[in-house]
Parts: sequence; C-alpha cells; structure tokens
Amino acid sequence: MYGGYEVSRDHLPGVTETIERSSGFIPVGSLLPLVGRTEELATLTGHLLSPDLRILNLTGPGGVGKTRLALAATELAADEHPVDVVIADLAGVTDGRAALAALADRVFPPGAGDGHELLLVLDGCERAAGLAAELHHLLTAAPRLRVLATSREALGVYGERLFRVDPLPTPRQGARADPLEIEEYASVALFVQRARTVDPAFALTADNAAVVARLCARLDGLPLAIELCAGRLRLFSLATMLTRVRAGNGVLTGGHVAAHPRQRSLTATIEWSLDALEPPLREALDRLSLCLDGFDLRTVEELCELTPDAAEHTVEALADRSLITAAEHTGDEPRFRMLRTMAAHCRDRLTRIPGQLEAARDRHARYFAALAARTGPALDGSTQATALSRLRTVHDDLLAALTHLSAGGLHREVAAHCLNLHRYFLIDTRAAEGLRLLDAAAEQCAETDPSLAARVRDAAGQLAMAIGDPGAAASRHERAVDVLADAVGDPADALQARARGRTARLLAGSGTGRDPAARILPALDESRPAAAAAVRLSLADVLIRNGDLVAAAEHAETALAAYRRLDDTYGEALALRQAAVIADAEGAVERADQLHRRSLRMLYEVGAEGELGRGMTHAALLLLSCVAGQETRVARVLGTADAVRERAGITLLPHESAALRTAADDVRTRLGALAFETAWRTGGRSSAAAATLDLLSAPGAEPVEILDGSRARTLTARQFQVAMLVGQGMTNRQVAKRLELSEWTVINHVRQIMRKLDLPSRVHVAQWISQQRGAESTGYAEAAGRADAG
Repeated sequence: MYGGYEVSRDHLPGVTETIERSSGFIPVGSLLPLVGRTEELATLTGHLLSPDLRILNLTGPGGVGKTRLALAATELAADEHPVDVVIADLAGVTDGRAALAALADRVFPPGAGDGHELLLVLDGCERAAGLAAELHHLLTAAPRLRVLATSREALGVYGERLFRVDPLPTPRQGARADPLEIEEYASVALFVQRARTVDPAFALTADNAAVVARLCARLDGLPLAIELCAGRLRLFSLATMLTRVRAGNGVLTGGHVAAHPRQRSLTATIEWSLDALEPPLREALDRLSLCLDGFDLRTVEELCELTPDAAEHTVEALADRSLITAAEHTGDEPRFRMLRTMAAHCRDRLTRIPGQLEAARDRHARYFAALAARTGPALDGSTQATALSRLRTVHDDLLAALTHLSAGGLHREVAAHCLNLHRYFLIDTRAAEGLRLLDAAAEQCAETDPSLAARVRDAAGQLAMAIGDPGAAASRHERAVDVLADAVGDPADALQARARGRTARLLAGSGTGRDPAARILPALDESRPAAAAAVRLSLADVLIRNGDLVAAAEHAETALAAYRRLDDTYGEALALRQAAVIADAEGAVERADQLHRRSLRMLYEVGAEGELGRGMTHAALLLLSCVAGQETRVARVLGTADAVRERAGITLLPHESAALRTAADDVRTRLGALAFETAWRTGGRSSAAAATLDLLSAPGAEPVEILDGSRARTLTARQFQVAMLVGQGMTNRQVAKRLELSEWTVINHVRQIMRKLDLPSRVHVAQWISQQRGAESTGYAEAAGRADAG
C-alpha cells in the first residue's frame, strides 16, 4: 500500500500535483488497460524491485507514454513490495532545486530517520533546473530512498539508470492489410481500443484495416497521437482522418480535460519539447526534417552547413533530448531518424519563416542529386551491393529531390538525375516507377537538350524491357537512335540504342532476321561491354525460343565473361540464369539446377527482388519437372513470384506466361484446388528473400537411372519424358506442344537420348521404350514414376 503522507501544495512551489494511493485517486489514463507494454512493464517493475536501485529515469519522445508506464510499474511494484510512494508532477517546475527541497521537507517528516523507505516518482523533469544536484544530495542523505523519474533526456545524476521508452510497433510499409495480422501490432490494438470508446461497434475489418495501418504508421506509433486520432472518429471517417493527418498535426487535439495542457494536443506536446531548444539546434532540426529516410553525419554536415565535429555534436545533442533516434542500418555509417510527427511540425515551422522552406528544399535536392551522381556509376562494378544499399536507404529523398528540381523548372538537372538512377531502378525492382520518371524527364528536356533526352529514352527502354514490354522498349530505343545518330557526342550512345532496339523488336515478335544486332555487337563489346552483354542475353532469349541453343549458349557465355570482367554481380546472375535455361532446354538438368541456384544466391545477395521473382519461377518449374514431392514448395514459390511481379508491375513474356500457366495447372491437379490455393496464398505473403531460401533448401536435381540388361543408362528426367512420348508415337512437334518446348529443343533432347543410349534413330528410341515397358525392372518402375511426377 501507499503510505499515508499528505503533501500540501502550499509547501511545494511549482509542483502542480501530488498523488497518494491512500486518497483513492486514479491517475488520468489508467481507467483503460495499458496496451502493448507487457515486456516493458515487467522489466521496469523488476528494476523497481531491485534492492540496489537508487534512481531510474524513463526517457523518450513526448507522447510516448512514459507517465502511464511509470505509474503502472509503480503500482505493480508497490503491490509486490509495500512501500511508501509519493508521485509529483514537475511539468510546470522551472526551479527544480527549490521544488525538490520543499518536497523533501514534507515526505521526510521529523523523526522519520535514515531508515525510512520511500519511492519518489517525479514526472516531467526535463525543465526542472537544478534538479540533478538536489536529487544527488537527497539520495545521499536518505539511503533507502529510490527515485523513478520521467524525462525526455537524462538528468545527469550519478548512478542514474536510463530506461528508453520507444513508440509502439506499427505495421511495416507494404504489409498485407489482413485484420487478424495487423491487430497483432500494439499500435493498431491501441487504436481499436480507443476507437471503441467513441464507437462501441468499431471493429477492424478487411475494408478499414489498410487505413488504420497507415494511420498508426503515420502517427509513429505514439500512444498520445493514436488516442487523439481515435477520439476524432466521432467527427470524421477513417479515410478523412488519414487525409487530415497527412496534412499536418493540428487536427490531433481534444485530450482529456484533466491532462496537463502539454498533453491535450500533439502540437502542444511537440512544442513543449522544442521550446527550450537552443536556436542552432532548432535550426538544424528544421533542416533535417526534410530528410524522409533519415540521415547520417555526412548529410547533417551538408544540410546544416556544419563541420564534422559540429555535426556530431548536433546529432548527440538532439538524440539526448529524444528529438531524434538511432535508426537501423546495414552499413558502417550510423544513421538517425526523426519521428514523422516531429518532422511535419518542423516543416510547418519552416513555411512560416519567409524563404526558409525553399532554401532548405534547394539544399536538400542538390545534396541528394549529387549523391546519386556519385553513387549511380558504382552500380556497374565491384561495389554494386554497397551502392545499391546506399541508394535504397535514401530512396524517398532521391524522389523528393526530383520533385523539387522539376518544380523549379530545372529539367536538365532532372534528366541527369534520372540517368544516374536508371540502373538503380532496374536492379531494385522499381522499373515501373523509374519508367514513369524517365519518360517525363525525357519529354521535359526534349527541346532544350535533345541529346540528353534521347539518352534518357534509351535508358527508359531498358526499364520497359525489365517490366516485360519489349514493344514499348523498342519504341523508346528507336526514338533515341533517331536523335543520337546525328548528335555530336559519343557514337557508342547511338550504337547501344540501336542494338537494344533491334533486339527488343525481335522479343516483341516484330523484328526481321535471326540476329539483326550481331553486326553491331563486336564494336559494342569494346565500347560499352555492359550494354553489349545485356543485348546478348536478350538475343539468347530469342534464339532459345527459335530452338537455336548453340547460338544462344554462345551469347550467354560471352555475356557471362563480360559481366565477370566488369565484376557486375547482378549481370553475372542474369547470365547464369540464361545459361541455366539453355542447359534445361538441352536436357542437362543437373547443370541447369546448379546454375539456377548460383544465380539465385547472387540475386539474393544483391537484393534484386524483381529478378529474384523471375529466377524463382524458372527454378521452380525445373524443380517440378525433375524432383518428386515438391508440389507444395513449388506452389508457394510461384505464389511469391506472382506477388513480386504484381508489386513491381512486371509482366511475363508470352512464352514464360504459357509455361507458368501449364505448371500451375499441373501443380493444382496434383495437390487439389484447396491445397494449391493455400500454398499459393502463403507464398504471396512471403518476401522474395524468404522464398529464395525456401527454394534453395529444396533437394537438387538428379539424373534418372534406368537399368537396361546388364548396363545402367543415365537420362535426365526431362529426357526420359521425351523418350516416353516418342515411344507413344508422337512426332517432335507433338512432343514440343505437350511439354511446352520448342520443336528444336525436342530435337536436341532426342539427339542426346540417342547418344546416351547408343541408338541410331528415334525409331530405335521407341523400340527401347517398348522393351523397358516389358521389363519388370525396379529401376525402370522408379524412373517411370519420377518422369510421370515431373
């Protein structure tokens, strides 16, 4: 139980409120259960019960719920270990030394002695000047005194333990808005709880789950902001609230009348945090509020015009006051972020100072344009993974820079910025997004700088090819050639655009000739080896469809060698995949499996989600054809690949789509419709990385061994399929149609079968199959079963 000490406000200058459990007072906010703080509450209560604790300080941003957590932990600890508790709200205190001295006189009455055990809870200590020195004196004089404080920064008392209180977890961006899944997030659970106090019938449904998830994320998972937002549902719909919250924090008002004024609106809470901030720190915070993806020390130096030492001091000072926090990062450089609600408030402040917002946006745009110019070229070489990670980290800031430059009419700078980023869009599965940006940039600078616009169109053609639209790609490349052929500049620009355009026309099915780019490639190999390698892979795709596996393999091998010389991991992975497709078409299933796995591992390391989706599809189809019992895994992987393509706006080429439909129908038949749909949906909820690891864990392809008299003959699963169909009297064309292969591929399979079995003709292959059917060999039965399963 709480002790029975009465604390008179007349003797506590500046202390706005004191509370005793014996009085029956229930703190504001404790009328409803504490949501999402189970782990923190248990840990904090454990600290309070620790015999060696003297002072513990809960720190964190305004509105995060430090007070409620402190009161809840105090109650639990007092129930576990009876102790006198005094709670004082110091939010309005400026002279902490005088207030604490007066408080001590009241809670340590004459005769209490050094053995008097007391838990002193001090709430809102950030503005109480001189508090640390008086606390040190009090803790020294009263050895059985323990202090639990809440503040937005450390108090600086010797022996102080810090307990960081973070916002509640929010649904990640892009997560599926499944009501059952997102209600597991504490921020969403709190929103639902508070919404029901306004509307008892409120429920999370498939219709509103996505909006609630976006609201909670937009509000940073701050309990105060979530409670204020939910309370406004008596006036506005969820969709309207989301729109209003995006417009600014001013709509988040209406806190309890019993709450401190700083907690009755989100704006008041933020202003409380900023009022005492030194002007240089306030200015730095305002400028950094434009960083949508967080920032590192180099960004602070550039945007705030500071020396490295001053930038580090600024970051430390802002972090100490809970105005910024360390962000998750994968590189060596630490990164920091500002809560969205805080950033929105700071940007709003910039708009009220003439010229400040425009100047800050200009610095921001030029800094990130320069970063793209420095980092973009590294996407072609050995530092590809590092460069890609760097650009991913600042994606939204890169786009914000484009928007600002475009709004300012700086169309040439926009086009240059897009060119620097086009390979990033290509590798990072943002081809559809990049295509829209590059098309707009090309149009904007077509008159002022036609050569630059043509280079942008040529790059846009690569992105159109990546999303599966070779016709659109060819149109862009051809428009680029029309300008670049007559432009003064590097002739290799026109050369690569012409090669890309001709190959795209072939892939679109409207080109002429077997290899119209062949005459261009030798020169392109010398001047633009990366572009030549990409063209060769596209040509290989055309040749595979036409059944010319020998020429396709030559192009793939040349491209692979070029990418290896360039140390281009992404390009090498694509070349390995093309080699795998060729090996599969030739019937070399083991080699195809090994190449697919190497390709997938490399794409996984780079993080190229879109190409992972395409690679997973090819590898899964191979797995289905040559390893029995993998139907559920294949259905999951195909579901993931489908979701990846949908998110990225990628369309499969017609022959790829046909093969996928056939395989999906086959798997559905084997598993049954319900099991197939369940596996497919499960895969759709998985990331490309997780599905890749799932696929790589599958057993590898093995040859099919067939016992023929005294000899063991080895055919791949695909070759045995072809042999069985030949044994049924099918022509090469019929076999090709049944297996969704080109006729030329079937011819190659038959030749491989004849060579391995030492047979002179396909007629003898049919006779051999007939003999195998008549045999009671266990080896044949197993092989036939595996071929049927494939």
